[in-house]
Amino acid sequence: MPGPRPASPPRRSASSRSLRKWTEGRNNLVDTRSTVKPIRLSDRAGQEPAVRTRRGARVVLLDQDDRILMIRHRDDGAIVVPGSPVRELFWVPPGGGLKEDEDFVQAARRELLEETGLAEVEWGPCLWTLDADVRWRGEPVHMHERYFLARARGTQTITRAYLEPGEQQAIVDHRWWSVAELVAARTTETLRPVGLPELLAEVLAAGGRPSGGPRALSVQHGATE
Repeated sequence: MPGPRPASPPRRSASSRSLRKWTEGRNNLVDTRSTVKPIRLSDRAGQEPAVRTRRGARVVLLDQDDRILMIRHRDDGAIVVPGSPVRELFWVPPGGGLKEDEDFVQAARRELLEETGLAEVEWGPCLWTLDADVRWRGEPVHMHERYFLARARGTQTITRAYLEPGEQQAIVDHRWWSVAELVAARTTETLRPVGLPELLAEVLAAGGRPSGGPRALSVQHGATE
């Protein structure tokens, strides 16, 4: 006699986070669910350890003059990205790694508040994704980041009051940059992501509504797709 049938696995409820369309009243749906699993260096079990995936979210925050907010960090050497060296001080949009049980949008909101004190912003779609194999404090790690568009409302003061203790030394400054200023600074400053002036110009030319899905970025110059 055949044994009892195994119980069906519980159904996973589908969920998505509704984000406001950039200039329209319709909702723009951004899938923030993560199904990222550890990447194995070998298909043969026991031969190679799994590579941890670090998920992150960053915010392409624009002001009323279409300038982007960039955070100046001090490189502590913890993250080494092959083929993409940085100076001691480098600029990057606000953001950071996801905490447990956070989705990408929740992490973007939290990181923006922590690094700038800004909460009153209008959120847009996910613009870009970035995948790279890096070394994190000597450990091989796969990095996956998503960049979300947002617009600051009115005139708000940026504050360091919400920075975590470890960020007080790592975060040096902030600045609003126009596309022209980014282009002029690319030979004297380290700007991330790679190709930021062209990427931002493309977003602005599309009125904040680029066609298609998020664009895949590269950590190496001349390789942005």
